[in-house]
Amino acid sequence: MLQHSIPGAKHPPSLSGAELEARKRESELWDNSVVEWKHEMEMNSVPKKMWPKKAQPARAGTLVICPVVALDQWRTEIEKFTEPGTFTVAMYHGPNRAKEFPAAKLLKYDIVLTTYQVIEQDFRKMVSPNKVACPNCGAKFKVRRAVLDFL
Repeated sequence: MLQHSIPGAKHPPSLSGAELEARKRESELWDNSVVEWKHEMEMNSVPKKMWPKKAQPARAGTLVICPVVALDQWRTEIEKFTEPGTFTVAMYHGPNRAKEFPAAKLLKYDIVLTTYQVIEQDFRKMVSPNKVACPNCGAKFKVRRAVLDFL
C-alpha cells in the first residue's frame, strides 16, 4: 500500500514492469483530473479559501461517512472481514479530532471513519467568517456581529 512505502514516493517499491507503467498512466490521469477540477472550481466561483491548501489535492485512503450509531459497527466490520494489519483505520470523531488527527496524519490511514455531523461542522468552520476577539471581554464574535453588538 502506498501509505506504507517510502515517504514522498508515488508508487510502492515492489512495483515493476507493466504494473509500474499502469500506475504511471494512472498518475497522469490523476494530474489531468486535478487540472479539470481546478477549472470546475473556478467556473463555479468557489471561494479560494475553500480549496485545498496544497497545490495538488492529496491522495489518501477511503473516507467513510456514516451515522454516529454506525461508527463502531463500521470499525468492527472492517476488523472482522480483513486480515489483521491489512488496513489502518482512524475514527475522526469527538471534540479533539482536529488535534488528534491533523491532515498530515489522516493521510497515512487507509480508512477514515467519520459522521455526517462532523463533516458539516468542519465545513461550517471552514466557510464561516473569521471571528475577532472583543477588546473588552475577550469573547470571540463574527466581525459583523461584533460591530452590531458594539453599536
